[in-house]
Amino acid sequence: MDENEGTTSSASATEENRLEGMLQGLWERVRQAGELVTELRSQKSILMAQVGVLQREIAQLRKECSAQQDVVKSLSEQLTAAGSVEGKILSNGEKEKIAARVKELLARIEGYL
Repeated sequence: MDENEGTTSSASATEENRLEGMLQGLWERVRQAGELVTELRSQKSILMAQVGVLQREIAQLRKECSAQQDVVKSLSEQLTAAGSVEGKILSNGEKEKIAARVKELLARIEGYL
């Protein structure tokens, strides 16, 4: 019976060692997963901050673009009004100035887009 008890005791110890090794492996994977979750949360926070900055920048650019479009519309209306006034003819110099101003504004708008 002593030999049988020794075998059972040895098998039990082997089983305990195997279970302990499995638990240690599981614990290590859980720890690594926790570290990964922490790192991903940190990265998410950084990315969300960057998204906020970019959204504010987009809003500002849209506002500026809208203002530039209003200026172009105003100049276009002024040009149309100036051309439609009876008896008033623009000189070549005035036409060139207006055309240059419109080109400049269009270039600025394209620069923002």
